[in-house]
Amino acid sequence: MSRTNWVCIGAALGGLALAIGLALQLDLAAVVQALRQVGWTGFAAVMLWHLVPITLCATACRTLLDDPRPRLLGVLWSRLCRDAGGDLLGFVPAAGELLSIRMLVLQRVGAARAAAATVVDLSLELMTQILFTLIGIAALWRGQPQNPVLNWGCIGLAIMLTAIIGFVVAQRLGLFKLLDRLPRRLAADWRWLDAAAAEHLHRQVDRLWRDRRRLAKAGAWHMAAWLLGIGEAWAALAVMGLAPDVSTILAVESLVFALRAMAFFVPAALGVQEGGYIALFAAFGLPSETALALALIKRGRELALGLPVLAGWQLWEARTRWRRPAPVTE
Repeated sequence: MSRTNWVCIGAALGGLALAIGLALQLDLAAVVQALRQVGWTGFAAVMLWHLVPITLCATACRTLLDDPRPRLLGVLWSRLCRDAGGDLLGFVPAAGELLSIRMLVLQRVGAARAAAATVVDLSLELMTQILFTLIGIAALWRGQPQNPVLNWGCIGLAIMLTAIIGFVVAQRLGLFKLLDRLPRRLAADWRWLDAAAAEHLHRQVDRLWRDRRRLAKAGAWHMAAWLLGIGEAWAALAVMGLAPDVSTILAVESLVFALRAMAFFVPAALGVQEGGYIALFAAFGLPSETALALALIKRGRELALGLPVLAGWQLWEARTRWRRPAPVTE
């Protein structure tokens, strides 16, 4: 097992210990009562609402693919695999992104085009997340200009901005020319990426960054996904008898997602998400037990969607072994 895997496992165990420690400080009976208020019907509604922003994200990724494009359902499946891999296989670096590329390749998208679209799509998602976080901070400043969370939000925003600028600049300078061993290794071990794809990857990434019209469309879809995504938390809180105003839920959700982005080294942001909700709810004078209940609902949704998706991926792999088409590299 590599050093990176051990670091991820250690971070996951630390996050789990943090989550358990936070839970033990709260009234667990109140947390259970909040979860009972949601019930299976409310949980199903939360899951269905979650599919709305995810479909918008899939539409953004499809925008970055050249014709002939896979159907939207196919790209949505790829996106679901990306999220399931990131949430449940976080101890494997870039597991979600690799699964997403894999699903696009199986739909006859060239390996280089699939990888380039995934990388640029991830970059655009992070860029729009920065704007989403900025909107949340502005909403918080307008309603509670003295709230101490503002300072931490601004620090987090600066960190995210620095990271995404570095990531995008690295792409434009040819970072992926240095990663040609990754596709070759995957081609040898998993037999799904042709080794020649590495030669086309940087060219495809650079071409996408030059297509401003396509970038604007994909970015708009991602921005809509971020804004509509707050409906998931709002619906869950409404069922639990808590109805914060839009500016509050916008500030909380944007800052929690920012914390998750900064804690990328912790698999599935375990403990970070729970601690973020508890701290932010306390800053807004909202019950900490409800915050933990909301975090647990989101964890449950990750499992309820992620496990069937990973099982479906394995079934698709089994079927593909019987029908292995020639790889498409460009």
